[in-house]
Amino acid sequence: WSKFSTGAAPPVRRSQRPSMSSRSSSVLSSRNGAAMCASSCRCRRRGSMQLSYITAEMHDNFAKALEAGARVGVEVVSLRAPVWDSHLENLDDDQVRRICDLLAARGMRPGMLLSPVGKCNIADEARVTKNGEILKRTFDTAHRLGSNQVRVFPFRAPAPVAFGPS
Repeated sequence: WSKFSTGAAPPVRRSQRPSMSSRSSSVLSSRNGAAMCASSCRCRRRGSMQLSYITAEMHDNFAKALEAGARVGVEVVSLRAPVWDSHLENLDDDQVRRICDLLAARGMRPGMLLSPVGKCNIADEARVTKNGEILKRTFDTAHRLGSNQVRVFPFRAPAPVAFGPS
């Protein structure tokens, strides 16, 4: 595979998957038809970028979302709710174990957990407090999954900020 597309990819065994460095001159097509050159990608080296995708945007069924990425050699997935109708911060130990098993079976690992934290007005103390509780539980889930990355948003300002000449 030299391109990622929305079409179905043929199944590829792990031993047949090219490393990202061997795909370094390939072109990755995005949804809007624009292309990004991956010629400088050295994904096996520490501190470099790796291709990832958001499972919840790939398919509603978590296992099928993983399978789609595994077919084209993606090794890192970003998790966003819902996963089996649960928010990430509410995943129990059995669900976390099941996620880890599904990822391991496909040679994948979790990347960033995409939380909704911060998508509220900073002046709403109750919602900010609730977001703090969600964040703590999301950190716990991330650690149980073996990830050290959680996405958050900046809280919204109490009133819209007008932009214009100063």
